[in-house]
Amino acid sequence: MLALMDALIAAQTAALAAESLGIGSCYIGDIVENAEQHRAMFTLPHYTFTAALLCFGRPASTPKGPQVARFERRYIVHRNQYQSFSKDELNDMHLPKGRHSFEPGDFANGAQNVVQANYLRKFTAGFSVEMTRSVREMMKRWVGE
Repeated sequence: MLALMDALIAAQTAALAAESLGIGSCYIGDIVENAEQHRAMFTLPHYTFTAALLCFGRPASTPKGPQVARFERRYIVHRNQYQSFSKDELNDMHLPKGRHSFEPGDFANGAQNVVQANYLRKFTAGFSVEMTRSVREMMKRWVGE
């Protein structure tokens, strides 16, 4: 796990250095999925765990502002310890996006509110199931099972 963290720190450092030179970068998150295909594609040795794929290039144009609405800084930045939020604070966090966190609504997969809908969209999606399977496969390979 230490090597994995070191690799991610190195990748982020490379992304920051590239940005300072006007070179853009993009993480490819699904590199953790389909472990067997990536192992074959990149001819990876036995004790290799794919943690990140980072692509570099020069942007065709400079984006103007954030492409996706972001939560306010007070909900993202924590000081000295993790901050848990009350139901009211979570409602306030989601309200600018159009609804309260726990407001009932018509959501897919049986979700009853925004929080459940986000969870189900992210963690029961096909890519997430495959990512879990791939990580399990990489770990088995690592320990020799």
